[in-house]
Amino acid sequence: MLLETATEVGNKEYAGKALRLLGIGLWEQGDTREGKKRFEESLRTLEEVENKTELGKTCYELGQRLMRQKEHRPEGRAYLERAASIFKRVGVEEDLEQVMEVIAT
Repeated sequence: MLLETATEVGNKEYAGKALRLLGIGLWEQGDTREGKKRFEESLRTLEEVENKTELGKTCYELGQRLMRQKEHRPEGRAYLERAASIFKRVGVEEDLEQVMEVIAT
């Protein structure tokens, strides 16, 4: 519903956030393939609107989930490192600390 509303009114920033939430939900329900697609759509959308903080959050959410899968750990780490770089640049210390904790595991 949120995604549809954001799309209808042309608010790409909210659409990017909604896509991230949809990705989380699908992933947690076991549909990792569709979940990853929504995360990737979120990344593209947030890059387009240049919302660095939300882009970092999407990188974090996708990265931590990929890190749980042994075969995808390198890809997950890359997303986490990207999130850390973004959070460091925009000065979001709390999120940066959270990312660094996951990278350290």
